[in-house]
Amino acid sequence: MRIVASLILLCAVAQPAIAQPAISVAAELPSDVCVGDFPDAIEARLAQRDRMVALAHAASTSEVGLFSVFDSLKTWTPGQTIKVAFDGGSAQMRAEIAAAAQEWTQYANLKLDFGPAGTYRDWSPADTEYAADIRISFDYGGYWSLVGSDSTDSSIVMAGEPSMNFGGYKQYRPPSWRRTVLHEFGHALGFHHEHQHPQGCEAEFRWSDDPGYTFAKDEHGQFIVDAQGRRPGIYTVLGGPPNNWPPQKVDWNLRRLQSSSSYQLHPFDRLSIMKYFFESWMFNAGTGSFCYTPIPNALLSDGDKAAARDAYPAGQAAIEVLFRERGEVLEPLKDSPLLESTVTAQRVERVLENG
Repeated sequence: MRIVASLILLCAVAQPAIAQPAISVAAELPSDVCVGDFPDAIEARLAQRDRMVALAHAASTSEVGLFSVFDSLKTWTPGQTIKVAFDGGSAQMRAEIAAAAQEWTQYANLKLDFGPAGTYRDWSPADTEYAADIRISFDYGGYWSLVGSDSTDSSIVMAGEPSMNFGGYKQYRPPSWRRTVLHEFGHALGFHHEHQHPQGCEAEFRWSDDPGYTFAKDEHGQFIVDAQGRRPGIYTVLGGPPNNWPPQKVDWNLRRLQSSSSYQLHPFDRLSIMKYFFESWMFNAGTGSFCYTPIPNALLSDGDKAAARDAYPAGQAAIEVLFRERGEVLEPLKDSPLLESTVTAQRVERVLENG
């Protein structure tokens, strides 16, 4: 597992059907696998931050990539109490989400504070100050979370905006909602998608159409297997409804991220709760791919637990080692334009002081 990076925004797709009648690639999609884009305002701020980091990276002479260095600032402090608040949702649903999320704290030296039992902490879109570090909404499309302490970065998200969303849960919670809660709280604690691990799934994915594939669509405009049984590739499928992604967005969401010493890197873990479920058609080797699992991962894997312990260790000696290592990685930021951001400067100062 790898920590601290950006959020993938993927509406997972099911296997293109070969049997007649033709079935849309999205027709078999489990309703609890689909996630949505950030609200436009948050997505625009993230894009602006990415551009800023890219410019700083281009001007840097450091051997350590500033993309990776900057992302290492998103982790919380071991032993920290992270406050969580809800906008809406019944007391029962709040209690069940809180109970599910707490499993991470069995392995990570962090505390999740949801407020008074029975009522739990509230936040509101009218807030002008952050009511909590993690602010949960049920009113936006899909399921998503900002990564780590981005949730309190005022250049990314305002006090009156959510940092995590479970769209539609007030009306209906799918049977495997607990898996989604664990996944999104994994992001909130700073963990990245496992399929973008440097040793992960990029070489396994079937990016291109089968040779000779003729565009074929179902009644919803979604790409399907053509009359000769040839399959659309990932770029074609995700480039059509419901995602409508250009190739660069597909790459950003699925291609592996550059390996860096600023990440705590564990071996690729296909059982990780942070790996999306992909149907066999998305892989060159089908069910033979080492990235393939026959069902979605629903539990924290042994790798997830080990990564949580390493990212947030217990014991003062281990914490001091962690901060010293992070401080060494963050040295290139000291003279970077990124420090024009007050939030970034405060994060760097915190790590260097503790290191």
